[in-house]
Amino acid sequence: MPRPNLTVVIGDAHAKPGVSNRRFDWLGRYLAERRPDTIIALGDWWDMPSLCSYDEGKKCFEGRRYKVDVAIGNDALARVEAPLAELNRKRAKARRYNPRRIMLGGNHDEGRVSKVVELEARLEGTISLEDFRLKESGWEYVPFLDPFHFEGIIWQHYFISGIMGRPIGGKNPALALIEKQFISCGQGHTHMFAMDHRTRPDGRRVWGIHAGCFLDPEQYEDYAGGANVMWHRGVLELENVREGDFDTFRWYDIRSMQRDFA
Repeated sequence: MPRPNLTVVIGDAHAKPGVSNRRFDWLGRYLAERRPDTIIALGDWWDMPSLCSYDEGKKCFEGRRYKVDVAIGNDALARVEAPLAELNRKRAKARRYNPRRIMLGGNHDEGRVSKVVELEARLEGTISLEDFRLKESGWEYVPFLDPFHFEGIIWQHYFISGIMGRPIGGKNPALALIEKQFISCGQGHTHMFAMDHRTRPDGRRVWGIHAGCFLDPEQYEDYAGGANVMWHRGVLELENVREGDFDTFRWYDIRSMQRDFA
């Protein structure tokens, strides 16, 4: 039986100072074992607390540094890539593992950098998305809120609804995606894992996907309060994605990844 084509989707990772990057070691080992054909990260890989306008003037803002925020996210990316490079060192050139890697911009990383440069034009050329060094790491970059079309599924950090341009969410966020976008689509941002589908008259399924987040098992975000316990931490696997549908999926929880790859 031929090996299924595997896509791994990674929700918001929020690499940030004060939170261990150990989960990215686990992720790299997991990817080296599973060897997906495509890896899609849905944005907010870098949390960038030094650029958070909501915290300016507060005590918690003291000591934050842009360079530290960038370095933490870059270190996370390097930890993911290290096991893949080690895998290839043991293989002949013709058999090297080189998945397609896609990184979407999020409101925390690209959004915050772009906002600061827009408000402080003197910083243009001093800070930029090039600091994330994605191209050197072999990752394709899709700008924040630009659609990434992949085998009939559209992926974005989030999709907006209504004239106010707010992210789609609600009581049944996956169904809301289907009802408002009319096509198979998936997003991050909410940190929730939710999937729903409807079947068209021609028999094809249309999916709405909220792909959880990739936070550390012990990571607690003060701003979210009780919502922390509602978040789904892990990655989503999709087999044989084509024409907006797939054969099967699996949610792989962060605790299981810690058990298997720590």
